[in-house]
Parts: sequence; structure tokens; C-alpha cells
Amino acid sequence: QYISIISGVLILLMLSARLYPSAFKKISIIYPLWQKIRNFILPGLKSKPASVLTLGLGMLNGLLPCGLVYIAASASMSMNSVGSSLLYMMLFGLGTVPMLVGIGLSGKLITLKHRVVLNKMMPAMIITLSLLFVVRGLALNIPYLSPKISNNGNKIESCCHRK
Repeated sequence: QYISIISGVLILLMLSARLYPSAFKKISIIYPLWQKIRNFILPGLKSKPASVLTLGLGMLNGLLPCGLVYIAASASMSMNSVGSSLLYMMLFGLGTVPMLVGIGLSGKLITLKHRVVLNKMMPAMIITLSLLFVVRGLALNIPYLSPKISNNGNKIESCCHRK
């Protein structure tokens, strides 16, 4: 429950940092650390040829997971076992394959106007998911949305399971 609530709050904070970066520069303790790291690394990068730099940074960027992966990882951490978490992430990965292939094949068919609309909808979708994590973690006894979970000794019971 706590992981679900913390995940939802962290996702909201990350979205806020993305939407209002100037506000986070003023209050964040991470920003000064980032500036020090950046000032240490950038001079060495600027001495490299542009093609090498672009290729290297592109390869490193490919290793970074996207926001949806972070959301799925947060959701998997709130599962009741390691096996359930692994299964969740495996199914998430398999579930993304058709969409990624479809996007790759039809990316040129989406007009700039539709891309702008999708980009405007993304914060609302992220807010919805993060609020669902928080509500789920609160265990408000709402079946399938925020089930009441009780720990009776070694057995965890949920209102969503049949007796």
C-alpha cells in the first residue's frame, strides 16, 4: 500500500518537475548536484567530433526507460510477490510490442496536429494513473479500484477475492 501511494506521489512530482522546471530549480536539492556533474562532463564531451558525440549520446539514451516503463515498474513494485512483479513487467513488455510495431509502421501517418493533441493529453493521462496508484494504496474498500486489504497473520486478504 505504501509503495503504491509513494509511487503515485513520485509520478506526480516528476510530472510537475517536467511541466514547471523553473520552480523545481529553485527548490530542488538535486539541481545543484546535476549542475556540478554537468560542468564536470560537458567540457570533455565538447572536445569530441559531433558524429561521435551524437552516436554515443544516442546509444546511452537508448538505455534509459521511458516514463511509461517507470509507471509500470512502480505498479509492479506494489505486487504481493517477486514472481507477480516479474510477471507484470514481462506482460507489460509483451503488451507494448504490438503498439511499438504499429507506431513504428504508422508514425508517418500521424499528422503534426494529432501529435500536438497527443502531447497535450499525456499529462492528463499521467495524472490519472498516479491518482489511481494513490487511491489504490489508500485501501478505501472500493472493489477492483481500491480494495481493502487486511493482514491476518501470514495471510493477506482482499475484498476482491471470492471466499
